Amino acid sequence: MAGPGSFQPGFCRFLSLADEMILAVIERVDQSEDLCTLARTCGRFQALVEPYIYRSVLVRTGANAICLATALDRRPSRALEIQHFEVRYIHKVVVDDTGIVQSDNESGIESIDRILPHLRNLRHLTIESPCINNNPWRGDEMIPWRSGCRIRYTPLFRAANRATSLEVHSNGPLLFNKLQTVVLHTHGNTQRFELGDDAVIFLHPTLQNLTISCSDITTRMPLPPAIDNIEKTTSLRSLTFIECNINAIALGIILRYPRALKEIDLGERIHHFHESPTKPLVHYDREFMYALYQQHESLEYIRHVGRRRWRLDPSQLGPITLRDFKSLRCLALDPKSILTTHITTNGAPKSLETLRLFSDYVHCFNPQARSLPHRGRAGWKELVKITDKMRHVRQVDIVLAQTFADGILTSRGYKMEDLHRIWQAKERRQDVYRFAFVLKDQGRSFKLYAEHFQTGEIFIPPFLYGEETPVEHVIYDSEEPYVFNTPSRQKYQREADQNDRGFAENETEDEVIVLGLTG
Repeated sequence: MAGPGSFQPGFCRFLSLADEMILAVIERVDQSEDLCTLARTCGRFQALVEPYIYRSVLVRTGANAICLATALDRRPSRALEIQHFEVRYIHKVVVDDTGIVQSDNESGIESIDRILPHLRNLRHLTIESPCINNNPWRGDEMIPWRSGCRIRYTPLFRAANRATSLEVHSNGPLLFNKLQTVVLHTHGNTQRFELGDDAVIFLHPTLQNLTISCSDITTRMPLPPAIDNIEKTTSLRSLTFIECNINAIALGIILRYPRALKEIDLGERIHHFHESPTKPLVHYDREFMYALYQQHESLEYIRHVGRRRWRLDPSQLGPITLRDFKSLRCLALDPKSILTTHITTNGAPKSLETLRLFSDYVHCFNPQARSLPHRGRAGWKELVKITDKMRHVRQVDIVLAQTFADGILTSRGYKMEDLHRIWQAKERRQDVYRFAFVLKDQGRSFKLYAEHFQTGEIFIPPFLYGEETPVEHVIYDSEEPYVFNTPSRQKYQREADQNDRGFAENETEDEVIVLGLTG
């Protein structure tokens, strides 16, 4: 029988290379399947390739979890190679002639519990359990909820925190002592949305980036009281809430721990169907602003998506203003954010460079027409008022946010050509011109974006594994003042467009149809 060298001369020459050169080749292989194939060729390649195979691991099913646990049992050193670990398990139902039968697709996911304590070099962790607000638990056939998160990660977070004085047994190193990023989307079987004991994650000493979605952030969090040796001690730099009910006082408790938080994204619950245990942040302006103020020296980015369109009277605002946030570089707000009242009343810090405003100007579910008619008529004055208070802000962006409606799971999104069609109407271009030229005359830049699902299939936040996320498509850039980014990049350079920089003779300001920032 011929040996391998008789029909694989190139492969043998590859084996003769030094390990450093082989590793340089391995680093350029992107597909895990190719890495696994290479590892099976010989013992030398297996030793060289395995660290790259296990560096990033994705678990989708209970069967995946069992296989991974078995592989780590056979060679425990493999666990030390895992730096990026994603558990994004799914729930499936099987429909047959007898009706709807729930599969056991999740069975075995509990094997993750015995894997996590051994991931000593873990840097990025994602735990994503099935979403109670998605199929198959919505629709005509209601299936009982039996899919709460089965992974017991909370005790590990507790053992990882020096602040709790709970160390691992046998005087070993603290768990997750290299952890930098955590993404949590989990639901319980009883308290399905309550963050509860999971709040211990806010005390983690090395964590820099934390994202939590679909949770109730309330004062029912077992966090320690205000203690000097705990406050301002964590490394958290970026905090993101997606579709969360956020209590202002609870937010204040959370924000006393980071040493220097740089970014905060507050996405209140809008799209999911769950009765909130707390009122929106707009109802507690003073507590909300105090919570943010605890990080006023370091915050560079604030984004807020509000839950209720309700405007606080400026006289009711507390003493803390956005002008106190001396490091703030970017502010991103939707129409419901209480912070819009703050900037129209008191302005913003001189450090602010970019203002992003989200609008519901485009509504792809309008029942009367598919031509995406705009809505709202009071926004022009609102836009001018907001930007006029902050003439030092050099970049202003308007994002036409994706609008969702009932029946979303069976609806299709608008096509890009439909989105472009709204700019064929002269009055809609004039809306943009009026706003853009005011800023341009002040030496400032303006961009208009539209959120769009490229495939046309719509999803609601948080966007789970396999779901498409909307992209921001540039509609208009003031650097090219008469160009709208339609498929043909149509240039409206006719004399009528160039000359219409103000209101038409028969228009009044109150009648101008604009970007709909207010309802």
